[in-house]
Amino acid sequence: MATKIKEKKEAYSPLTIALLVVLLLWVASFFFLLAWGLCTSFKINMDFFAWRPKNLFNSYSGYENMLQSEIARYTTENVRVTEMMIAELEAHGRSDFAKSSKNAASAALSQITTTLTPALTKFRGIKAEMGAMGLPFYTYKYAFKVFSYEVTPQNIVGLPRMYLNSFLYAGGCGLAAAVVPLIAAYACARFHYRFSRIMHTTVILVMMIPIVGSGPSELNIVKNLNMIDKIYTLWIMRANFLGLYFLMYYEVCKAFPTSYAEAAKIDGANNFQVFFKIALPLIKNTFFTVFLIQFIGFWNDYQAPMIYMPSFPTVAMGLNALMSVAGGGPSTSIGIFDMVYTPSRMAAAVLTAVPVTIIFACFQKRLLGNLTVGGIKG
Repeated sequence: MATKIKEKKEAYSPLTIALLVVLLLWVASFFFLLAWGLCTSFKINMDFFAWRPKNLFNSYSGYENMLQSEIARYTTENVRVTEMMIAELEAHGRSDFAKSSKNAASAALSQITTTLTPALTKFRGIKAEMGAMGLPFYTYKYAFKVFSYEVTPQNIVGLPRMYLNSFLYAGGCGLAAAVVPLIAAYACARFHYRFSRIMHTTVILVMMIPIVGSGPSELNIVKNLNMIDKIYTLWIMRANFLGLYFLMYYEVCKAFPTSYAEAAKIDGANNFQVFFKIALPLIKNTFFTVFLIQFIGFWNDYQAPMIYMPSFPTVAMGLNALMSVAGGGPSTSIGIFDMVYTPSRMAAAVLTAVPVTIIFACFQKRLLGNLTVGGIKG
């Protein structure tokens, strides 16, 4: 009768436990920042600065009472200070100054009331417009309405068009940056010529040698070719095979069993048919992973679109312009002053990240999966 061997549990050292705790705290710090940004994006601007900044959702009655109490407090303090000043001036026989101080205090009180009363009126309008559960999402509605990019004073691009430009830019550049290295790597890996070795060595040397100052040269070439301010210009610029993904594709293609291609050629297939019907189905998981990584990177890029296609702003360009302006918003001419406040900015950042978040949620298994190529079992 076979005896069952009891497995010995592995003991963890204190150093391993300490490193695990540090890593968990480090990961928790990222989630804390994410949760803070998300919670802040649901706040109304005045909530963030003046009233219960730790609360996420606030009731209508509490917010309305806060505005009314602020008006009452300013009124009471103004009246109290004015009475003290007038009494002191009259006690010193300066009735003329007392009269002017009373008039100035009345003007200040009128100005304060003029400032706060419209806020209360505006809030009541928001309450009637948004409904019982609409208050937390007012900032999102406001941000979606006014989040824009001013190309010229006559050409102000809204968020829907910026979404379209972002998909065109990130999708086209991501596809070009994923397809061209694949084709080049497959050709180098499957066809053993001297030029193939030269290409492989060139990619490694380019990655090793730092290239400084190439940006102005590229911009000058694009201008001379009259290709500035066109989306397809960046598609062409990203269609190169110099980079890490070429080496990754190269190793994957080198791992292909040669028997697949030989069997296909015996059946009459040419090199293009071997690539599209045999190699590409085997490497599609790696290809889609590279494409998704490139898409997310290009979606968050704002510098290249700002330089090469300024008339086609992306959401990353809009968010960068919004974050870099202090005290007036990207365009005070269209009335988006509130976007300088943190809650509105966080709502705009969340709206910018929504598409890539959805894409990541839908393709996380493909994106986080291993980059391996399978064969035929049996």
